[in-house]
Amino acid sequence: MLSRLCAAIGTGVERQMVSVAQARRSSNQTAMDHFLQGLELHHRHGSEDFMEARAHFEMALEKDPEFSRAAAALAITYIRQWFWETTRSELLDIAEQHARIAIGMAPHDAWAQTAWGVVALYKHRHADAELSFKRAVELAPYDIYVVSRCALGKLYDGDFDEAEMLFKRSIELDPLHADRQRGLLGLTYFYVGRYDEAIELLEAIEQVVSWEIAWLAACYASKGDVAGGRKSTQRFRQRFKSSGHGYSVKTRPFRRVADMQRLYDALRSADFSDELLGEG
Repeated sequence: MLSRLCAAIGTGVERQMVSVAQARRSSNQTAMDHFLQGLELHHRHGSEDFMEARAHFEMALEKDPEFSRAAAALAITYIRQWFWETTRSELLDIAEQHARIAIGMAPHDAWAQTAWGVVALYKHRHADAELSFKRAVELAPYDIYVVSRCALGKLYDGDFDEAEMLFKRSIELDPLHADRQRGLLGLTYFYVGRYDEAIELLEAIEQVVSWEIAWLAACYASKGDVAGGRKSTQRFRQRFKSSGHGYSVKTRPFRRVADMQRLYDALRSADFSDELLGEG
């Protein structure tokens, strides 16, 4: 909880900038409590946790309508929902509405800029996303979430060297809460052919999310380890049976079609069916 609180309030440098933008932690304790509870749920990355997190962020905004970071976090819950329901493009539109509110309240807040960047990225507005992520990192260079989202933008842009550097930096900032960053670093290694390093990272994640299992299967298949690929695919299939959610590679915001196709082909090589790829 302490690390989440530090991220919510910001570093000393960030607080100075946030103060100028009037985007500091809420003075309403109830709003702040809801915000922190929402963050804890959001970081679980379950297919239902984002709904509970959303309710807390909505309550935080009800208690403090000027709480820009709650609006930014609320936007991201709709992005998270879209991960599981990729046919519902209206979820991205709703996310954009909340991100616009956040950035309107606090244009110089790193989280508002990051939320706007994430929305722009998933709506395939890569230039807008890059600009927002750049601004966010300038505002909060020591915030793991801000740095890792900038890295995500670089990954989907195909700038794998920069993505690797930023993901490593985000892990160093908060190594105890960096499973998602390690997973994304593993995906980055997949793209540069460092399959053994990718597999080591992905296998070490204790509370793995579905798409990380998919990346693991892709790495094994690309390495030529048929047994490892099939084992990972079976793990993913078990998740699918309980959740009904596949991994729709084609909907992810790759700037270059070739990058999307490379991951897609690797998953096909690992025996991912249409159903597991969200195409059934």
